[in-house]
Amino acid sequence: MVRHFYNRGEDAPLWVVFEILYLSDLACFFECLNEIMRERIMTQLNMFDVSLDTNRNLLSSMLYTIKSLRNSVAHNNIIFDTRFKDRKISPILKKWIEKETNIQNITLYSLIDYIIIVCCMLKRVDFSSTRAKLLVGAYKKHNQLLQNNVAPAIYAQIIQQNVSQKIAALEIYLNS
Repeated sequence: MVRHFYNRGEDAPLWVVFEILYLSDLACFFECLNEIMRERIMTQLNMFDVSLDTNRNLLSSMLYTIKSLRNSVAHNNIIFDTRFKDRKISPILKKWIEKETNIQNITLYSLIDYIIIVCCMLKRVDFSSTRAKLLVGAYKKHNQLLQNNVAPAIYAQIIQQNVSQKIAALEIYLNS
């Protein structure tokens, strides 16, 4: 894309830069902004809570966290057991997600925790939450399909016990 504009003798628009950035680059870019700009962006996304995030790094923590999920999906790797996980959840992100959704015990040891984080982001950029609701519906459907097609003991080893409660709480959050 950059070459397209370069070959035409034009400057590449800013959207092109963000189109080719990795999520980690975007998170790093956000961290490089001064606190005032980070606060302004997070306020526009209705994510700013000074009681939880005094350094204004919630958004970058969120982006770094979902980066590994995104990369695994992009490379068609296994994701259901979160073996792609490359970091512990940031305490700030954990507190914000739990406060925002009223869903407790966010650990990133289950795919549903990543779904919750992605849905929180989607709710911030799609005010009707349509995409987030579609994601939760698809996850719920596939989770039920798995449960119907494997022995209960195997299902219990693969999926955490609190997944159905988290799905129900996530649906309530998205409908509020």
